[in-house]
Amino acid sequence: MDKERIIKILSNHRQPHYPEHPKALTVRSIVSLIEHSFSPNHIVDSDQVQECLQELQAQGEVLAGRGNQFCMAPPAILVEDETNFVGVLFECIPVL
Repeated sequence: MDKERIIKILSNHRQPHYPEHPKALTVRSIVSLIEHSFSPNHIVDSDQVQECLQELQAQGEVLAGRGNQFCMAPPAILVEDETNFVGVLFECIPVL
């Protein structure tokens, strides 16, 4: 399964009145959206999607919620030195 496709789907789904907040989607919804992006005869395995989501969660890219729901993790800014912001690094860190 293509992790980039999952990231794109989750990135594009936001809360209607608060677009800065990601919207959680169930695995079933994610599988359905992936199926709609392929040709009609293409079969998407929900177990593969679940595995990709777990790998993305382990990397800090997505957050898992109740009811088998997933959403994008909020970005965090890390600086190497508090006085020097020239070398700003961006990394996703899950917020608990």
